[in-house]
Amino acid sequence: MARSRRLVTAVGLLAIGLLLLVQVAPAQGWTPIDWGQDPISAQWVPEPPRMLPDPNPNLQKPLGPCADAATCMGWVQLTSYNFNGTSLSNSVWSTYNGTNPASGEHWSSAQCTLSEGVLTLAASSNGLCGLTALRQYTYGKFELRAKFSAPADPNLNPVFLLWPELDSTWPRAGEIDAIEDHDPTRTSLQSWNHFADSNGQDMATYAGVYQVDMTQWHTYAIDWQRDYVTLYVDNVPWHVYTRHIPSGPMHPVIQIDATGPITSTASVELDWFRTYRS
Repeated sequence: MARSRRLVTAVGLLAIGLLLLVQVAPAQGWTPIDWGQDPISAQWVPEPPRMLPDPNPNLQKPLGPCADAATCMGWVQLTSYNFNGTSLSNSVWSTYNGTNPASGEHWSSAQCTLSEGVLTLAASSNGLCGLTALRQYTYGKFELRAKFSAPADPNLNPVFLLWPELDSTWPRAGEIDAIEDHDPTRTSLQSWNHFADSNGQDMATYAGVYQVDMTQWHTYAIDWQRDYVTLYVDNVPWHVYTRHIPSGPMHPVIQIDATGPITSTASVELDWFRTYRS
């Protein structure tokens, strides 16, 4: 599960062995796992699948003959970034550089490259790519079109998340890890929703595992509202969080974390990233 994603205050994960918890299904779709205590953290709070609030009861079923959540639901687009050109706009994105003293991860903007309208996030012993959007949002809808390389180093884990405006407010302000991939075959993803307990310590609800061939192009979406957060893959809403929903400004972050010794590589290609009116 993700903790403290930004370079300034990031806390390294100890996720080795996480995949041993997962019962992988042969077909695409949501797979329940044992809801026992996570051995990585006694703070973990399991959350079984919850139904999508009305007016849309079609959780874990396609919304219709449409390509993605925005098309199916008629979302009104605010911004679209197609990653054209040869460098990221520094008025829109910020890339990480330097070493995280808490986790030992080395971040390098040289690992984030653009070519032919695709942004590639690379990770190896030479460094990790991580980037954060500069605009803050309080509620909203976010989509990205991505594919993931495989096989990947099992200790290199891509993450797409929403992180609070001020690092110092974590975990009280929350953290939504919409995609967190600890599967080196890139055939499944997981998700956590972080919050603080009564003592201000990090806790998280867990969505489970969703089976999908991430080596192919797919659209991944977050619909963050006051009372719930819905996660989508293409036109399928696969999980809804209904507890501990963040209520303050947050921004999108896309990065590849290192959770152990790096012996190979990993990469993620992004075709576009879009935001929509809440």
